Amino acid sequence: VTNTGGLGDITCKTYDELNQLSSTTVDYGPFNKTISYTYDASGNRKTMTDPDGGITTYEYDQVNRLLSITDPSSNVTTYEYDNAGRRTKLTNQNSVNTTYTYDAANRLLNLTNTKSNEDVISSYSYQYDNVGNKLNMTEVDGNITCYEYDAMDRLINVAYPDGSTTQYTYDGVGNRLTQVVDGVPTSYIYDADNRLLSAGTTNYSYDNNGNLVTKTNASNTTTYQYDYENRLTKVTLPDTTQVTYQYSLFWNRLSKTITNGTTYYLYDFEDILMELNETGAQKARYTHGPRIDEPISMIRKGNISYYHFDGLNSVTSLTDTNENVIVTYQYDAFGVIASETGVVENPYRFISREYEKEIGLYFHRARYYDPFVGRYITPDPIKELDEVNFYTYVENNPLAFHDPYGTGLKGAGSFVAEYGLKVGSVYLACLCAPSFSKYMQCVKECLDAEGITVGSALKDLAKGVVLGEIAGIG
Repeated sequence: VTNTGGLGDITCKTYDELNQLSSTTVDYGPFNKTISYTYDASGNRKTMTDPDGGITTYEYDQVNRLLSITDPSSNVTTYEYDNAGRRTKLTNQNSVNTTYTYDAANRLLNLTNTKSNEDVISSYSYQYDNVGNKLNMTEVDGNITCYEYDAMDRLINVAYPDGSTTQYTYDGVGNRLTQVVDGVPTSYIYDADNRLLSAGTTNYSYDNNGNLVTKTNASNTTTYQYDYENRLTKVTLPDTTQVTYQYSLFWNRLSKTITNGTTYYLYDFEDILMELNETGAQKARYTHGPRIDEPISMIRKGNISYYHFDGLNSVTSLTDTNENVIVTYQYDAFGVIASETGVVENPYRFISREYEKEIGLYFHRARYYDPFVGRYITPDPIKELDEVNFYTYVENNPLAFHDPYGTGLKGAGSFVAEYGLKVGSVYLACLCAPSFSKYMQCVKECLDAEGITVGSALKDLAKGVVLGEIAGIG
């Protein structure tokens, strides 16, 4: 398959005799990069060869569960499972391990990150209500965070261990009306199309497609520009600093330019494999687990760091080769970074999505998420008929759902498990669509023809998707 048309267009995809992807070449303009793959007899990925010749290998058990990943530097990550196929242990090359326990409903009860000397780095234990909403989270030091919900399972109250509280109210279509932090309220106002007009003293405006174009607080204005696919291409900050982005044919972001230069991104399917400089030389390399948004390790400036998570799959710490904790993160319920220690350059934060620190947004592939207001800055590109609000984030229940694609596909892992063959063939059939919007239109039309309504199906399947992806059952 060959596509052309500028930076980041896939210039060539090759397939083996079983129609499995064997190589992808991406044109960045100044240079090209190629990734190649091999598979075992069961169709599992056996090797991945990066543009520098580095080979990552994958091993599986007799029922095709991933047992290990070995990166080009011989760093090994191993996995263990219980009889139900749920992941019970992950061990990194530096000997830090993560253990998982579950209840009878396959809900995650505890996730613990432990050093080889059994010192606990972090631990997260959860209790749930009858419909699967998290009621509380207990950490290793005994600190407890408590959660409350309304009749629509929307998060309405969070009580943090330090005694601080945050309350939320919503209208009937999911727009946040108020946020009260320790008794201090912020009010939100919307137009008839559910576009946020003001949040406290901050005002917003939009283009005709519903994309955010200005955010103004006092005399400080941030402006946003988009391409014909409604993808964010430029942000101009109040100090006139500009951040620009370019994309591939679909949702992968191929480059980011700020004052100190341009970074190019090379993808292994949907996850970043490498960051590259202007000449194509490697700036950083990532190893990812078997599921979307599961970074395992990062090599930057010759140093390797290992990722560790909470039960929501948010990055909470990184360790070095000697098991030392070199960075930590804490978040509020909607992903605002509440505290951070360490100075390691790392893009992955809340739910392991890329955080754009210059502009304060998370990149969710198809669009960008603003954790400070708990919503996207552009409407959902899919726009399902049963979806009444195209801006809200995961139906205001960020502790149960996530949206890795920014398309409202909150239960993508479970959805594919349920409809795997149909969805897989649809995605392949639409692969040669000329643009992202045409691709999404093609996917939707094909799913409709198969009798699958994406929005309604995912609404039923999304509850507990984070658990499903961690456990390996989704």
